[in-house]
Amino acid sequence: MKLNFVSPTWVCFLAFPFTIGFKYPFPSLVSEFFTLTGLSYAQIIPEMWRIF
Repeated sequence: MKLNFVSPTWVCFLAFPFTIGFKYPFPSLVSEFFTLTGLSYAQIIPEMWRIF
């Protein structure tokens, strides 16, 4: 699936991290994990979010 719209002002996140108490910006451990692995947040939800 490809995006057909890109917004210069809006950023979308899946709701799951926020339902378990996360706030944006996400904790440094979570951010570093995604930076090091190159994964996107959507690729591992909901399985990985249970670990954090």
